[in-house]
Amino acid sequence: MKLAIKLAFRNLMGAGLRTWLNVIVLSFSFVIIIWLKGVMTGWDQQSKLEMKNWEIGGGQYWHEKYDPYDPFTLDISHSVIPAEFRQELENGDMEQILLSQGTVYPQGRIQSVVIRGIDPGQNLFYLPAHKLDTAVVDAIPAFIGYLMADNLKAETGDRITL
Repeated sequence: MKLAIKLAFRNLMGAGLRTWLNVIVLSFSFVIIIWLKGVMTGWDQQSKLEMKNWEIGGGQYWHEKYDPYDPFTLDISHSVIPAEFRQELENGDMEQILLSQGTVYPQGRIQSVVIRGIDPGQNLFYLPAHKLDTAVVDAIPAFIGYLMADNLKAETGDRITL
């Protein structure tokens, strides 16, 4: 064993600069790979947490005719909430959300959107739904996500035709 270590050391020193450049480049590469793996794992965990807090909560129940990959099923996938869910709804452990197709017309343009209806008094999600419970005359209060507002070039307080 001692002889193998001595031989390896002699080979490393004998190859000179080429060996040390390989060692440095490989070490740097391994550090970058481990760092990127950590970033990607953290990004994945953060997205799961945010999806839970803002959109799906502890899980979802979908109507049997709803297909999340087909927007044309939104019109045919509405029904009355089943009786077995009434207790959870009353306790605040479950929230009903209405999905519907819509179109916004910012600055004379046209863009398709999904409208999500939610109770302003809910406290299950991190959505600031309590701000929707206002007495604005001739308008329906709504909030738009940051990226959608940036895409529509909308500012806080703007009126948008929907």
